[in-house]
Amino acid sequence: MDLKGLASILWLFYCLEVVLSASRQFTGEGFMEYRTTSGNIINSDKDELRIEFSTVQPSGLLFYARNSGGQFADYVALELVGGRLRFSIRYGRSSHSTENLHETLLGKNLNDAKSHSVEILHDKDVTTIYLDKTSDQEKAEHSFKTKYTKLDIDVAMYVGGAADFKALLSVKSNALFMGCIFQAEFKKILPGPVKVIDFLKDDKVTTYPSAMNKKCVAQTYEPFTFSSNDSSFVCSVGGLSSANSLSGSFVFRTYETKGVLLKQVDGGNGFELSYMEKDVQLKVIIRNSETLLNINYQNELTKINKGNWHYVKFSISPTSFELSVGSKTETRTPAATLPSNFFKGGVTAGGFVGCMNELIINKQKCQPNAGSQIKNVEWSGCNITDFCIFSPCLHGGKCMQTGKTFSCGCSGTGYDKGHNSLSVCQFSESESTCESLKKNNPSLSLSDRSYALDFDDSGPIKTYQAFCNFSADPPTTRVESRDFKIKLTPSNQPISQRISYEPSLDAAKALARRSEWCYQYVDFGCKKAKLHTGSNNEKLGFWVSSNGVYQSYWGGAKQGSRSCACGETNPNSCIDPTKKCNCDAGQDKWHSDEGYLNSTTLLPVVEVMFKGVTIGTEANFTVGHLFCAGEISNTATFVNQDGFIKLKAWSPPSNGVISLFFKTPYKKGVLLYNGMLDKDFFQVGIVNETSVGLSYNIGNGVRKIELSLGDKQVNDRSWHHIMIYHNMKVFGFRLDNQEGKHENPLFLKRELNLDNELYVAGYPYDVSKGFVGCIRGLDVNGEVQDLSKLAGEVEYVKSGCGAACENNSCKNHAKCLDNYNVYLCDCSKTPYYGYFCHKENGASFNDRDSQLVYEYPSASDVFRFDIVVGFKLGEGKPCSGDIIRLDSSDDSQFYRLSLTNRKLQFDFKGPRGPGSITIDPPSVGDFCRDVHTFALSRRYKVVNYTIDGVKKPKEEIERLDGLFTSMKKVTIGKEGDGGFKGCITGVKVTREAVGQKPETVEPIKEYLYDDKKTDRVTSKDVSKETCGPEPKVPEIPTPRPVGRGKDFTTSQGSTTNPKLQAEDDDKTAIIVVVVLILVLLLVVLILVIYWYWARHKGEYHTHEDDEELKATDPYIEPAAPRKLKGEEPEKKKEWYI
Repeated sequence: MDLKGLASILWLFYCLEVVLSASRQFTGEGFMEYRTTSGNIINSDKDELRIEFSTVQPSGLLFYARNSGGQFADYVALELVGGRLRFSIRYGRSSHSTENLHETLLGKNLNDAKSHSVEILHDKDVTTIYLDKTSDQEKAEHSFKTKYTKLDIDVAMYVGGAADFKALLSVKSNALFMGCIFQAEFKKILPGPVKVIDFLKDDKVTTYPSAMNKKCVAQTYEPFTFSSNDSSFVCSVGGLSSANSLSGSFVFRTYETKGVLLKQVDGGNGFELSYMEKDVQLKVIIRNSETLLNINYQNELTKINKGNWHYVKFSISPTSFELSVGSKTETRTPAATLPSNFFKGGVTAGGFVGCMNELIINKQKCQPNAGSQIKNVEWSGCNITDFCIFSPCLHGGKCMQTGKTFSCGCSGTGYDKGHNSLSVCQFSESESTCESLKKNNPSLSLSDRSYALDFDDSGPIKTYQAFCNFSADPPTTRVESRDFKIKLTPSNQPISQRISYEPSLDAAKALARRSEWCYQYVDFGCKKAKLHTGSNNEKLGFWVSSNGVYQSYWGGAKQGSRSCACGETNPNSCIDPTKKCNCDAGQDKWHSDEGYLNSTTLLPVVEVMFKGVTIGTEANFTVGHLFCAGEISNTATFVNQDGFIKLKAWSPPSNGVISLFFKTPYKKGVLLYNGMLDKDFFQVGIVNETSVGLSYNIGNGVRKIELSLGDKQVNDRSWHHIMIYHNMKVFGFRLDNQEGKHENPLFLKRELNLDNELYVAGYPYDVSKGFVGCIRGLDVNGEVQDLSKLAGEVEYVKSGCGAACENNSCKNHAKCLDNYNVYLCDCSKTPYYGYFCHKENGASFNDRDSQLVYEYPSASDVFRFDIVVGFKLGEGKPCSGDIIRLDSSDDSQFYRLSLTNRKLQFDFKGPRGPGSITIDPPSVGDFCRDVHTFALSRRYKVVNYTIDGVKKPKEEIERLDGLFTSMKKVTIGKEGDGGFKGCITGVKVTREAVGQKPETVEPIKEYLYDDKKTDRVTSKDVSKETCGPEPKVPEIPTPRPVGRGKDFTTSQGSTTNPKLQAEDDDKTAIIVVVVLILVLLLVVLILVIYWYWARHKGEYHTHEDDEELKATDPYIEPAAPRKLKGEEPEKKKEWYI
């Protein structure tokens, strides 16, 4: 073979190698572009993207696909940020920048100079990304379910960067890629034909600059990490102490704003290499005289603390000092002669948080090792993380990080007043309404003016200066509208106008949702134009409510009346009495229909639409400010354990706040649950009588927080407040004034990715663990949930608080206690017993010397005592006598209840002297006939009493202000002629000393009925007796069995009560037959539809979103409405008339 033939073969092998192993070396100064304009537009239902790369730089753009729709356009972004792979997509145009946006982070430390592969598969509404699919080093995947199915790219696709990062949506890295790309291929599969774009081989791909190296250079990557500002090690350099010059080079990366890189200082001689946010400095000190070299970066994208690697080279010699950073170099001439012993034997590396690689001093490689005086240096790689990539600081807080942790600057944001290391600017410093501002700040002097309010608390809506009218009761809050006397341009087409609010429509909606009531002024001025009804009863004017429904009633009219204010009067006061509105008269003079709309569920007004402002007419309209007052409670009662409400899953995964109030008599019950036990989840439930607990898992194992109220109970039938919150720093829990929190592991998973719905008062794994009681004020991420409305849509949940006492059978003025699934009767304030307080434990005191005395085991100084007694005068007995008396052991004090002159008399000798109260009989009758009950409570000087269930006004008696010292004895009746003669239905006496629990005694019941014969009770001429007939009562109520009639299943498996299975078996056959018939009909219907489609099949429109943008408006006629003002592109909403 001749030389020419051999050369040809070698050339062939070279070309084959280039083809088979195509690659590009990206230096951070170039990128590749494929234009998708004209005939190259990508409109894809199914496509694939494959990228393979290696790099040591933590950030850089790998791939971007761009659409021409501006800020509402389709895009695909694939980039490295902080050593992690970030993938972000949006298919379909949207007027909201975050709507239909999907993003995820995969992997860690991908800037390790190793090869990593990425595969992205888009198949209609499912897009899946795989990282290192065939490798185990960082293997990961993630799938998105998207609203739209088409990827529409009509500008360009980029690999390795772009000419203008500001023109790209959702790009975080803002940096050109530096490293090697071994594969970059995009394949459009459907609709056909298949189209493949190989960026490394396709001649339609343009490379900038064109001379990009096609061979990748191997990179040395053995970094080490300085973990703290005092981290360091000494690099021993052979021969340095006798050298007359020093040179070195290295690369470093950091997220801190300043630090020291290298130094060697001894007395007045030495050098220090340091950096600040935009500067690298070399300071050389000779006999205390400084020479400074400084290289500055003004470009925001090249800040030193952005986390990218920076190359530094320096030299110090007797003739010059030189510093190079990247492509910039600065040189200085020494101001003094270097001493002969200027350099020592070692150079100290460190003094910042960050990483170094390829540190070389005087051509000697420096690595931390056992002999290099190491302090807080990690040898295992570059272990710093970009915590600020997803803006963990909320509400505009400034993220500051070191690479090992982060903090948030909340100053000026209006959130998290009083900065602390765990703060992420999550909690608002402002109240949500003027009502809450007044209620929570009773000491403030509030005037009618603007105040900073946050209508959704910790939600996304920013704090706003809203006007408060504190002269009104309750105070009103105002959100301002900008639409006053807007002149309408006549048209034969419908005219629509969106209403503008300050600060936003979302803020107006948030205020209305948390208010008890709202009102808003509307006015329509007309000259020949019609507002409500035209010829043929055609409806002409509408306003759109906050829930997206067209309303045809106007200001001053009742909701749903389809009228104006004048049409609501009786008789009709409209200009034309046959019409419902003044403007419907169509007169050639100016009239108006005006008034207030009143609603919290429908306001604010979102949009108005008019069809009666035709050519030859004139009209204008006003939609006034929104005024709201009060605070809505939105309460629901969960009457059984398997009663629950389901809401959408708690999101976003990175942060959130849920708060609610609850009350219950039970010591167990799950209040909130979301997720799956084998994945991420959280659960809040009552643990016992005094505690509520939170358990959760964010992917790093189950953690728990349990909070206790100490001696106070959580099941005391009073309202208790709970709040759970999470962010990238902590997971926290509050119960009333108690709080607990766990810090999240910064280098592990910190997001809460929840599947399934949020269960309120229910638990999907065991229906018997559900909550029974009342919940109100449920707020999820600043949005008040309408529990009252949702309660009417599910079983075993009722609107409002309380359900069981509606039809109770409690007797003798007993108080009904609502246990929500059953009621109880509280007999403590009556002298009766039994479930319904219907049973007597009475005694006869008819004899002359009838008396019963009870002595306490020990005397006690009490601040409170209660007396409950029932009595009936004996036949023919005098209407007088002592009924009950309390005495101290030394006779210094007494308290006596007696009948005197047909009235009750309360006499006492109190801490400050004697006194008495005369108590009138009930409004009908007197105390000398029938059975009467009397209850008296004395707490220091305050006396409350109730007669036959009727509560009387409290009295304050100064002579009672003090302790009842040495309370020792209770006497019922009295020997001799001065005692009550008749029947006592029962007696209950309660005493309470300071710092002690209340103590109740029932002398008659214990002595005569419980047969507790003790030395503490003495009696004379007392016997059992029933004072009156016992009332009839029903059977004792019992709760409904859990699960009966309820199908409580989730995707986690059925939890239906197995006891009910037998009851349902006999229905199974019928259900199966019905289902089979329905399936058969469905199959026939599908075949008919397919046959029809096959005959009429047409082309699919390439711009998917156009169909939505051109959809028919929900007006009475399909003609497109004219807009009064230019509006940004917006996805149409679906209204209902």
